[in-house]
Amino acid sequence: MKNCLVLIFLWSCGAAGCYSPRYVYSTPAQNVPVLAKKGDAEIAAYYSTNLASRSDDASKNLSVKNNGYDIHAAYAYSRHGALQFSFAGRSETNDGNYLSRRDSVTIKYRRFMMEAGIGYYQPLHDQQHFNFQFFAGMGTGHYRINEKRPNTSMSGETNFYHVKALKVYLQPALLVNPYKTFNSGFSSRFSIVKLYDDKSDYFPQDLDNYKLDSLTRFPVIFWEPAFINSLGFKNIPALRLEFQAVFTFLLSRNFVDARPFNFSAGIYLDPHVLFKPPLKSK
Repeated sequence: MKNCLVLIFLWSCGAAGCYSPRYVYSTPAQNVPVLAKKGDAEIAAYYSTNLASRSDDASKNLSVKNNGYDIHAAYAYSRHGALQFSFAGRSETNDGNYLSRRDSVTIKYRRFMMEAGIGYYQPLHDQQHFNFQFFAGMGTGHYRINEKRPNTSMSGETNFYHVKALKVYLQPALLVNPYKTFNSGFSSRFSIVKLYDDKSDYFPQDLDNYKLDSLTRFPVIFWEPAFINSLGFKNIPALRLEFQAVFTFLLSRNFVDARPFNFSAGIYLDPHVLFKPPLKSK
């Protein structure tokens, strides 16, 4: 019985290629500004990671790294209207599935995504302890997958898959501000991503094995819930620290490998407060 199970496992690996995921999509940190009135603004910078340095198989010490940065800006141009801008960059690595010789590779990624949106915000309490906001926007970027497969030569065999991305997103969020120095929020973003203009030197069979052969046919939809917490300082009201966790769930029937989690930590400044002239003493 044990031998049969081993044979079934080896056959399934051969049929599926025992491939390691080629993570075509990775969610950026979400731009969820704290806006209460006209003139409020934010400029923020974050370090982002998936909080993993290796895979679950510790005996093989496989690398699974996801590092990058996010830059956000937002401005309330009216009593209820606001604009937002975001830029994200990622540098990622994961090693291949060493149970399969044909996929014992090192996979590296480079990602860039720029987003811009317009939104509505509304305090739900006289003391502005609860705030609702809804942003809608578009993004454009590109994702690059490059891998190196070891072989008998010193340089190794290399392959690549590069693709451009167009995104449309809807982002409702609820913020809770029980204290001036603490803010907590929940964002429920829906992203529609259309991949296009892909280029690759994989063999057709590899594109099929790695689920890369039909990514540009139809757009895919992701639900990306985010939990945000920020801490302020009484003596430095223009500065806040923010921590954010974003999860990614594929809603489409069309499959695409996506990073399931992103954690971001950073600081943001309110230039309206930072450059506000001091009150003159009477």
